[in-house]
Amino acid sequence: MAESMRLDRYLAQCGAGTRKEVKKLLRLGTVTVNGTTARDPGQKIEAGTDQVHCQGSLLAWHHYEYLML
Repeated sequence: MAESMRLDRYLAQCGAGTRKEVKKLLRLGTVTVNGTTARDPGQKIEAGTDQVHCQGSLLAWHHYEYLML
């Protein structure tokens, strides 16, 4: 199941940096989504479906659910 989220949040959760650092990477043009350069931090992506590369490395996002009993 794919989850829709903002690109800056996705990158931060994948460990590419803090949101501020991620926005700088986007301005520099080092992030691609499905082969096209992404510059908008608010761009919606489908986590698990879209391929996101940051500085040439493919990022993988995993959804975790925590249950307290």
